[in-house]
Amino acid sequence: MSNEASSAGPVIIEAAINGATPKATNPNVPKSVEEVADDALAAIDAGAAIIHAHCDPFGGPDDEVAERYLASFRLVWKARPDALLYPTINVNDGLSFGHLRPMAAEGLRVGLLDPGSVNLGSRDGDGLPTGAFVYANSFDRIKEVFALHDELGLGPSLAIYEPGFLYTTLQYWKVGKLPSGTMVKFYLSTERGLSGAPFGLPPTRAGLDAYLDLKVTRVRSEVGAPIESPNEAAEPRAKEPE
Repeated sequence: MSNEASSAGPVIIEAAINGATPKATNPNVPKSVEEVADDALAAIDAGAAIIHAHCDPFGGPDDEVAERYLASFRLVWKARPDALLYPTINVNDGLSFGHLRPMAAEGLRVGLLDPGSVNLGSRDGDGLPTGAFVYANSFDRIKEVFALHDELGLGPSLAIYEPGFLYTTLQYWKVGKLPSGTMVKFYLSTERGLSGAPFGLPPTRAGLDAYLDLKVTRVRSEVGAPIESPNEAAEPRAKEPE
């Protein structure tokens, strides 16, 4: 398939409207209930199909965090009942997905899971990666959270930070256990990463092709097709910068 043919298909746009960005960094970042709802609706009107938002503050007891999200999401659903919105993970004495249950009861259709573990941190005075935080999702936790999505009827948005995340995802696909509506997104990192330290693969053609080769090789091997080398495969490739 040529690059031109592959780029002619439909595109799904997801707008991540705030994340962890503080007002001090960007005074326009939406934080209040009304700001989040207004920016979500504006992004949908501009063509976004999915909205990802963080509530403020984004951690705490599951029920309280769910209500913070729903205060904004209800405003969006009132204007756009078909809107696809989803939160981030909850931080409450550890990582929690418990806020998804009360949100699903009010209309949430998209969930989330990052199916793997990765070191996240900053840099010290010598420019070396530093920090003790490991964003950890064990195989058992991944299975538990996928089961929760199946129970609640949520399609999880999967962030692929490292190639191992995709390997795990493909194992669930292989045995037919990937929840319906799953969306896979490849995260590519510069040397600064999220907060100073790098992770995963670089935002280059080679970085994207490495993920595509992993996916293509796994799919081809499962259907019994010949496994081609990365240079011979006919699947879409990232387009060279012009």
